[in-house]
Amino acid sequence: MKSKLLILPFLSIFSVAMAVLVGSTMSDIPWLSHSLWGLAAALIAAWIVAEKDSIQQSFAVKGARYGMSTGLTVVLGLVIIVGVGFLSTRARFNQSFDVTRDGINTLSDQSLKMIEKFDESNPITVLTFFDDDMKKTEFTQLLDLYLGAGLPAQVEHIDPKAEPTRALAENVTTVDTVILKLADQNNRLTDFTEEKLTNGFLKLLKQDSKKVYFTLGHGERDLENQEAEGYRLIKDELVSERYEVATVNLLEAGKVPDDADIVVVAGPKYDFRETEIALLDAHLAAAKPVLVLVDAMTNVPNLQKLMENYGLKVDNNMLILRPDDPRAQLLGQNNALITEFDEFSPATKDLAAKGAVTLVAANSRSISESVDNDKGMKPTLVAKTADIIIAVDKVTKPQDLEDIGPDRIVGGPFAVLGVAVGQIGGEEIAENSRKSESTEAKDVGNDKLGKAAKELRVGVVGSSDLVTNLGVQRGENVDMFLNMVNYLLQDEDFISIRPKDLTESRLDVSSASSQLLLLFFAYIYPTVFLGGGIFYWVRRRRA
Repeated sequence: MKSKLLILPFLSIFSVAMAVLVGSTMSDIPWLSHSLWGLAAALIAAWIVAEKDSIQQSFAVKGARYGMSTGLTVVLGLVIIVGVGFLSTRARFNQSFDVTRDGINTLSDQSLKMIEKFDESNPITVLTFFDDDMKKTEFTQLLDLYLGAGLPAQVEHIDPKAEPTRALAENVTTVDTVILKLADQNNRLTDFTEEKLTNGFLKLLKQDSKKVYFTLGHGERDLENQEAEGYRLIKDELVSERYEVATVNLLEAGKVPDDADIVVVAGPKYDFRETEIALLDAHLAAAKPVLVLVDAMTNVPNLQKLMENYGLKVDNNMLILRPDDPRAQLLGQNNALITEFDEFSPATKDLAAKGAVTLVAANSRSISESVDNDKGMKPTLVAKTADIIIAVDKVTKPQDLEDIGPDRIVGGPFAVLGVAVGQIGGEEIAENSRKSESTEAKDVGNDKLGKAAKELRVGVVGSSDLVTNLGVQRGENVDMFLNMVNYLLQDEDFISIRPKDLTESRLDVSSASSQLLLLFFAYIYPTVFLGGGIFYWVRRRRA
């Protein structure tokens, strides 16, 4: 055989390896994998044709049976390797075994049951807009687990920098976003855990939508304003989550609309009238939530009193960075850094799980618990500032920042996000039932099953700047707001999947055991292996 031609089968083997690698990692460009398979076949065919005479002669010489045996073994090995590689690239033959203790490389039972809900004839469209290659890789690996388990989906990776018009057409406001589509339903993800992805798929099956009303008439944030201080982008995010968004002027409407599932008061500059407070109170009495985002230097005593009645007190102060902190020059002193999140509250557990997340809130004020509130609500402070933040006390207007004495400076940390939960309506229904006549009591009792005390959730955020058009450029701010809305509407993720943490496995080996292992692997095993090889070689030479 010509030694120069031996390069052909080696190149063929290399092409096979590259075809397997490309087929498993770059499934979106199948032509490249197919080209490498064709190149491998062409190279091996060219080598067989060029060395046909030499191959025939090799079987005619003495010891051909040994050569044939060796050759068949090599060919069989190549066939097995190529066959396994080919099967591993086929989805229908996708089978893997997870030997990790915590099942890191497999989906949970909840996710597998979710996959069964989808029809293969109606695949999901998955659009990815990644700028971070590491996040893209992590998401692709996670999505492959779903695809391997049978989830019908078509995946398209879009570079937002190379195709900005496509990103604009899909209303992508932040990088590293994934859009899931099914028929007329769609869902957006910026956090890529199994829990988030599974619930993202499940939301595609959800048909009903809830309506979010933003109040008007008190200088609130404008939902149509596309400038930095506007709320247009967060409105688009709500719509993309299949919420209906509308506005209401309580004074003009004379009531909270009947179809309002939640009312959001976003950054009022002026206080609500008592008649408007009564309308909001009636909305809350029907166990429908309210979310208030109120800035510092805003005097809204009526609104503050309403929230205090439901468990959350809005403090009259302003949170700032210390003057000697270098970040005060970079960010502005009127900013508070929110770094601590409640890991047990559905409203903030995602931020707590990420770790090292910092929200920057301008013109913020602190939130306190009103434990002995009129409605028996249970308050929880779910997000707090860093210790370096200080508060200027007794601030309701810009003029209050003049002549600040040491007695008005309070050290942190301070709560900026709070939620309150309680039961509404039960006592009133029970009292009405006791007053009913005996013949009507049965009907009331039956009807009472559907009218029992309902759970009410209320939320207060000490800054409306977090989700302005400028603020939502950070995905964490969007997640915080959407999680808060979902939580207050009791529309949290359908499935809670505990994160799979890699458990450290340790092998404790004593000194005597380590010496025995060293003796075996460093001396005994190599000697036996080498001795066996020499014995077999000598035996073959004598044959």
